[in-house]
Amino acid sequence: MPKIKELVTFQEIKDVIDIDSDVETIEEKKNIVSEYIISERLKEHLIHIANNLLEPKHKSLQIIGGYGSGKSHMLAWLVSLLENHELVQEITDPYVKEEYEKTLTRDFAVVQFELQPGKSSLSDYFFQRVRKQLQEKHGIEIPKFDMTDAPDYKELVQKIVGIVKEKDPKMGLVVIIDEISDFLKQKNQTQKERDNQFLRILGQVSQTTDFLFIGSMQENVFTSDKYIDNAESFGRVSQRFEIITISSEDIKRVISQRVLKKDRSQFSNINKLLDDYKKFFPPINSNPDEYIELFPVHPYVIKLFNDMEYFEKRGVIQFTMERVRDILDEDFPHFITYDNVYDEINSKHTIRNLDEVHPVIEIIDTLHTKIDLVDQRFQEDARKLVKALAVLKLYGKTTNNGATPEELANQLLITSTNVLKNTDRIVIILDKIREVTSGQFIGKSDNDYYYLALEEGPDYDVVIDRKAKNLPDGIIDEEMLEVLKYTDLIDCKEVESYARTFHDSCEWTDKKSFRLGHFIFDDGTDYVKKGELDFNLVVRSPYNKSPKISSSRDTAVILLEYNDEIDDLLKKLSATRLLINENYAKGVMQKKRIKLISSVKEELLNALLDSEFEYGGDRKRIKSVIDQQPDTIDEFFHNIKGDIFNEYFSEVYPKYPKFQTRISHENIKGEADSTIGELLRKGEKNLFSSAKAILSSLDLIDIDCNIDMTASLYAKVITDELEKNKGKNVKIDDIVEKLSARPFGLDREMTLLVLSVLTYSGEVTLKKRGGGVVTASDLQDVLKKGIEAFKDIPYATLETDFPVEAVSRLFRVLGLNQGLVRSSKDRTKAVQEFRKVALEIEETLGRIKRDINTITTGQNPVVDVEKLSERAKSLERIPIQDLLKVKTVSDFKKVEYTEEEVKEIAVNLELMESFSGFLKDYNEFIQKDHLYMENAIKWMEDNKTFFPESDRNPLIEIQTDCKPLIGDVNYLLDQEKRRMLKGKLGQFKRNYSALYFAKHSRIIGEGINWDKLSSVSRSGELRKLRDMAAIRVVNTLGLKKIEERILKLDNSRCTNLLEEHMKTSHYCTWCSFPSNISGISDINGEITKIDQDLHATLEEWTSLILDEIESYRDNISLLSKDEQEIIKKIAKEKKLPAEISQELIDALNSLFSELTEIEISPRDIMDHVFSDSNVLDFDSFSRRLDEYREEILARGNRKNIRIMRKEEEY
Repeated sequence: MPKIKELVTFQEIKDVIDIDSDVETIEEKKNIVSEYIISERLKEHLIHIANNLLEPKHKSLQIIGGYGSGKSHMLAWLVSLLENHELVQEITDPYVKEEYEKTLTRDFAVVQFELQPGKSSLSDYFFQRVRKQLQEKHGIEIPKFDMTDAPDYKELVQKIVGIVKEKDPKMGLVVIIDEISDFLKQKNQTQKERDNQFLRILGQVSQTTDFLFIGSMQENVFTSDKYIDNAESFGRVSQRFEIITISSEDIKRVISQRVLKKDRSQFSNINKLLDDYKKFFPPINSNPDEYIELFPVHPYVIKLFNDMEYFEKRGVIQFTMERVRDILDEDFPHFITYDNVYDEINSKHTIRNLDEVHPVIEIIDTLHTKIDLVDQRFQEDARKLVKALAVLKLYGKTTNNGATPEELANQLLITSTNVLKNTDRIVIILDKIREVTSGQFIGKSDNDYYYLALEEGPDYDVVIDRKAKNLPDGIIDEEMLEVLKYTDLIDCKEVESYARTFHDSCEWTDKKSFRLGHFIFDDGTDYVKKGELDFNLVVRSPYNKSPKISSSRDTAVILLEYNDEIDDLLKKLSATRLLINENYAKGVMQKKRIKLISSVKEELLNALLDSEFEYGGDRKRIKSVIDQQPDTIDEFFHNIKGDIFNEYFSEVYPKYPKFQTRISHENIKGEADSTIGELLRKGEKNLFSSAKAILSSLDLIDIDCNIDMTASLYAKVITDELEKNKGKNVKIDDIVEKLSARPFGLDREMTLLVLSVLTYSGEVTLKKRGGGVVTASDLQDVLKKGIEAFKDIPYATLETDFPVEAVSRLFRVLGLNQGLVRSSKDRTKAVQEFRKVALEIEETLGRIKRDINTITTGQNPVVDVEKLSERAKSLERIPIQDLLKVKTVSDFKKVEYTEEEVKEIAVNLELMESFSGFLKDYNEFIQKDHLYMENAIKWMEDNKTFFPESDRNPLIEIQTDCKPLIGDVNYLLDQEKRRMLKGKLGQFKRNYSALYFAKHSRIIGEGINWDKLSSVSRSGELRKLRDMAAIRVVNTLGLKKIEERILKLDNSRCTNLLEEHMKTSHYCTWCSFPSNISGISDINGEITKIDQDLHATLEEWTSLILDEIESYRDNISLLSKDEQEIIKKIAKEKKLPAEISQELIDALNSLFSELTEIEISPRDIMDHVFSDSNVLDFDSFSRRLDEYREEILARGNRKNIRIMRKEEEY
């Protein structure tokens, strides 16, 4: 078998890069760039960095990666490229190369250094290294700044960037710092807070200047449990940074492409060698490339090594190089599996002696001695298995901290003979070990997980108790404060960890509102400060011997008594925090901490309920003021504040409004914004109930939901203030302050809402910074984001310039109450009425335009559409768009017209009404009645037989009278002329309807003897003819014609028409009289004629049959006996029987069977005679006739041929 070194191009690389010393020469930088392996994830990050560098302002970066993960290599790669642009050609990924070719078109002043543990502040390091390297590398002199008196770091960094720009305006500043987490780890909490604050400043400066800060950490301090005390502060810092995490996948790529590189031949050889393994190990079969690329290292080794907490100073790359180096001369198969991680742990004294590790080491040592008792065939795999279980125990992230036999087989690549499955081998080995140890050290769960079972682990409660005996000063108060912090507190997570005063809100039940104040934890430190808002709720620490705050009318102090049980719990809670920070059994300690917090909260709640409090110099018991027993600390503080301060708030602010819906600190801005938004979008008439309730509470609307501020105290205060300063700009902040003071106490949000409504009503004009004016018409655009817009609107003034006379003239023309304009308090209602009329005018104009377009483009327009459209153009002079712009009082300035302009508007509005009336009449009667008249005249012209001139002429005269009325547009727009037209059209319809109905009834209706027709169609003669039609010698054509005439007459019968039907149609829609009886002038006469023709046809057919019987008398003897009797009887009686039976028909047809019936039509004869030519001489004509006769004779005996006319011709 090949050796490992033949299958792998092994290369030892420098797994840790020093950005101070490894990028000094161009050759070193070239190697750094060309050897940097770029994974798909890293590609995205590097391209993002390139795009970041292109911007004039940047977002700072933090690169997170474990020891040896390549984060320093990434920093060195960036330094090399930023300092030597030509090295972009050495980038191994074409996409990244392309992006950096775009980016590196300007110079960057680069400063890079690695932090060393020490007491110096991060800011000192930063400015010292920046000053030094900018001078050495770029010749840029940075002055030494005075750091003694709370320097403004942001301003100092901006100054440095400015000095860099003086040398080259396009040059950016990039500062790269490595190993930040190690630097912070050894600092105390205060020092961490200080350095963390400086990190935040660097992130802020980066976002506003051409300065990019890039840091790196072995672990993410923003989320790591080690920095739980600084979590809130670090959380604010993280918002300023883009986080780039180097994952295990990135590390795998470095290992596979640099340390364990394979050429194609090696890759192919390994693939073949793994064929047998693919059969037994599903992970290899499903993802062979990963196993080949990392061979001889199992992929699970890298994941597990990275995740375990014991190797912060030892990278997996270094581990891989050492392990592979040791097996290069070994034959295949030889794999590095995760049991090797145990050897690494055991070889490091500092790790093996840890409290949680040492018991595991001792068990494995014991198990090694026991394994000697196992069959020698299993001993090597047994040692591998127990070491693997030890690693999983310490790893602590698998089910039961162990593994199934299948998982162990796949991850340790333990093989067996063909007879025994791999998993069976593992089960046998583990069960043997359990057997020789009496199941003492290796456990097995119900779901077949094997795990290392410690007989005794550390007693964590003892560890906590020991730690609790040696706590830092003040930590117990800190833990108590953390537990006491309740949900009402405002932005408490944003304050520094040393803060003792927090913004708070208190429910004001009397007013359904709230007041702002402070919650204060008085632990006697210098950070305890009394607030200046409406209330202070103080909890005095039981450990505080020197309280800072006493009670007063606005301050209540809860006197929390010392409690041994709470003290013990708080000490243990403090101990868990310290142990977590020390990375001691973190998982266990976090669980302990959660339980302790729950216990402390429960005991503290009981202690609070049993406490006394001081308020205004009086001392009371808590239980004497609370209305209901709280279940949690959050409920306790929420309720106690209102119980204590509600009456005080009402005394201090007696003129504060009582709201109808609950207003809170959380919803007040949203409620104000929503109310303003609804008012501006919908108007006061269409508000939702919540908006109505708020406006009503502030007395800004009346009972009918009209804006009416005459009863609003707050509107009056504002207008009085503006009136007092008429002609001047009044600061809105001054108005807010005036209304927030006693006796009002109005919230800023509600004051701005009142100001918005005053502006909406036209009484107030707002002024922007820079001089821009905001009137009512501007509000919807300006306040689209709500009251937040007031940050750019500092002033307000009274609206005084209102065009009363001009607007009054317009109101007169529109038929509106002019008094609404002249009274300033009614002008909001004036807007509503005006807008209602404007919308009606817009609707009317739109309807006129649509109707005219319909007439123009439709069928059968009965008016002159060109003249009508031309006349309608005058309506375009109605300034409807100006009228629609009036949505607020101040918008009336947009419709300030001269008297002449108003007169023209009046004329055109009158024309609009004329058009509206005409189009209404046109759609109601003009078009359809005129079309009725035209169609009726044409109908009579087409049927003159039924409508002689004497009928038509009177109706044509009416038509003639209508023509001038409908042809002149002016007549059409004249209501009186349209009335005349309506009368004429109505007269025509009445006269024509009477005429048509009378003729219809007389000719095909009630005036016809339809009973006689029915009698004919049911007569015995017709029935007898139909029976006789089956006899061969008769020609049925005559009968067919009679039946068709009967059917036609029957179909023409119509008794459905009523006079009412004639109102909508000029003819009978059931029968279309008189077109249904063309060719028949007298239906009664036609019925008589049909009856006569029936009798004649019957006589003709009877005579024919009798003659034919006589002609075929010789053939009677050839018939059957019954047939002979039937025929002889007819011959003797010389008549047919009354009823024609089927026997008679059969007998006659048998008699006439020799007859040859030939049907011909005139067309047949014509086609034959003129088949060759359309013109014949007499001889040719005679010859062609003879030929046709001969063709007929050829078809039968001359005596027996009977020629019949072909029926289908008719």
